[in-house]
Amino acid sequence: MAKATITNRPTLFIVLLVIVALFFFLFNLRKPYSTGPIQEGVFSLSSVIHKTANAVFSFPVDLWQKYIYLLNTEEKSRLLAEQNDRLRQENILLREAAMANKRLRELLGFKEKPPLELLAAEVVSVDTSLYFKTVFIDKGEDDGVQKDCAVITPSGVVGKTFKTSPSSSMVMLLIDQNFALDTLIQNTRTRAVVEGLGTAKCKLKYVLSSEPVAQGDLVVSSGLEGVFPKGLLIGEITDITGESGAIFQDITVKPMVAFDKLEEVFVVLKQ
Repeated sequence: MAKATITNRPTLFIVLLVIVALFFFLFNLRKPYSTGPIQEGVFSLSSVIHKTANAVFSFPVDLWQKYIYLLNTEEKSRLLAEQNDRLRQENILLREAAMANKRLRELLGFKEKPPLELLAAEVVSVDTSLYFKTVFIDKGEDDGVQKDCAVITPSGVVGKTFKTSPSSSMVMLLIDQNFALDTLIQNTRTRAVVEGLGTAKCKLKYVLSSEPVAQGDLVVSSGLEGVFPKGLLIGEITDITGESGAIFQDITVKPMVAFDKLEEVFVVLKQ
């Protein structure tokens, strides 16, 4: 019996040690965490070092990120500027095409009215000399154009072909000093002759002083000289003067065609 008691002592001692260790562990769990002055100093110093190192190493990273952001912003601004310029140019081209279509619609609409054989042509160059007022068109003999063909637009008389070649023609404008056309004052049916002055206006000649003429009266082609069909609009009377006892009135006519803006015209082909 005594031998059994001696044999169980080591086992009992181990169990007691485990119980004491468990009790000590549980007691430490309930005890609040505390540090000494040395531990607090080391912790504070390490915290400062950590913050300083973080600031030093993060500065170039932030600077690089800002530089990349500025580069991206500049690139986006450049791309937007290029896109804006491209859209502006496309808008100009679309407006130009719309204006060309409008002019062509007017020309086609005008073509349907009179029973004339009309040939559409484009103005390709202008004579800018002081003594002649002419333009060149891209239609010539191969297209049926001959000398002294009437050239018109929906606005009115432009002039007549003066010289021709197989692929182009020279057109003498209504305002050329060498141009003359037999006309009618539309309201009164008074006959007269329009002559160019080499400027933006023309003279209406051989209207008797006894004829009733007023500013704003329209002048049209008479159709008597064989080049221009009758009734084509030429211009509007703007000024009327005359000396006492004079036989003819001094009359100025403003053409309906804007010669400085000519782009497309119609040639009246001879039948």
